[in-house]
Amino acid sequence: MNSNMKNIPKLLPRCLAAALLISAAGGCAYFNSYYNAKKLYDSGTRSRQGFPDTLLASGAQATALQQAADKFAGVAASYPGSRWAALSLYYMGNCFFFTGQNEKALRKFQEVWQFYGQGKYAPLARMNSAVLNYKTGDYPAALTDIQFLRNGSGQQILRRISFLEAEVAQVSGDYAQAAILWQRFLFNHPKSELTVEARFKYAKVLIALGQHSQAVTELELLAGKRLPQTTGYQVKMLLAQSYQATGQPEKALRLYQSLLKKALPGTPQAALLDLLVCQIQAAAAADSSAVKLYLQLAQKHPHSLAASVA
Repeated sequence: MNSNMKNIPKLLPRCLAAALLISAAGGCAYFNSYYNAKKLYDSGTRSRQGFPDTLLASGAQATALQQAADKFAGVAASYPGSRWAALSLYYMGNCFFFTGQNEKALRKFQEVWQFYGQGKYAPLARMNSAVLNYKTGDYPAALTDIQFLRNGSGQQILRRISFLEAEVAQVSGDYAQAAILWQRFLFNHPKSELTVEARFKYAKVLIALGQHSQAVTELELLAGKRLPQTTGYQVKMLLAQSYQATGQPEKALRLYQSLLKKALPGTPQAALLDLLVCQIQAAAAADSSAVKLYLQLAQKHPHSLAASVA
């Protein structure tokens, strides 16, 4: 037997080890590339929250997202068969979306569901495509994306596309359809992270439809909750206006007065609340007392819109 043939059994373990080492090195290389891209992406999206998330990044965050997109592109191009390829394309789409590069973002989202349609990131990419189309005002395209996701998607995606569908109807001015969709959302998702916002939007739709009594019911449910300061103010202002529309000025007055106590003196917000209080009190007073109330308002806020109205 040839001496070289005799050495083959001895060489096989070494060759196999070398092949495994090369394979591991390649795997480490694309993981490291992905890891570095993801670190940049996380730094560029750290303060983002809510749904639908359509705010544009700026400054250092926008720079980090552009750098992340470049690195994700390298992973997707160099290792298209790796487990990180679809994820890199998905994050690239987000990077472009959050920096206002909408056409590039749509292309990347499309690549995810076209080339990796059976993977778990395809529905996420399609949902973000729907959000992007909603943001740019292409409502038919957004609804097409939503329709595509109705079957086979997870609960979080189904919840979010239901919210987005109602939002599209509302911004399109189809208040009757929006009311149906918001009501359905609240019935199906009574305790989700989107419930407060959905109920507030539903109340706005009811007001637009002239259904003020029903709006009062929805807003009272919100007013009793612990809400962020800005949201709480908006809810109580809308509730007070709805009280007035349903012939309950006393309840509206109490709400305006409670908000006035928390407003900073001398601010436009304080002047507006003073005006609203004055209007309700003047409507219930004699003519001479009403004039006195308006004069006092003008003296308290001499350079405000409230003074010009008074």
